Amino acid sequence: MVPRVSTAESAEALILVAHTDADKLQDIEDALEPCGHCVFSASDGKSALRLFEALNPDLVILDFMMSGEREETLCSLIRARSQVPVMMVVPKGSHDENRKAILSGLEAGADHWIFEPFLPAELAARVWAILRRSEYGARSHRRCSASNSTQTER
Repeated sequence: MVPRVSTAESAEALILVAHTDADKLQDIEDALEPCGHCVFSASDGKSALRLFEALNPDLVILDFMMSGEREETLCSLIRARSQVPVMMVVPKGSHDENRKAILSGLEAGADHWIFEPFLPAELAARVWAILRRSEYGARSHRRCSASNSTQTER
């Protein structure tokens, strides 16, 4: 586990991103960092759950296929602990596959979804929309712990 860290004075929101594909994880970070968000990322369910418990993020963005402990989905494990907004990143498939993925994510506790591939501007806009309606939207800007804008646990 080698963390990649960039420093920043403050952050708009603290966001946990969990994705099994390193390139897609980087794409998500690249879309959110210019918006001033403090992004912490994990490439496996165990690391993601550990970061979630340590950070108390404003938003969680999860790979639809990522699992946590045993056979429960990471989303279900997070939902059992918190009401934080959760966005699922869903690979684009057939119409029926997409519908099944969305229903499965919603049943696991996700609030929102975005299909891959996505435009960085669309992801950023969806994140802002979620944050506006969440508990985060009622608070003033929050500082990122240890002045980190990006922390990756792999």
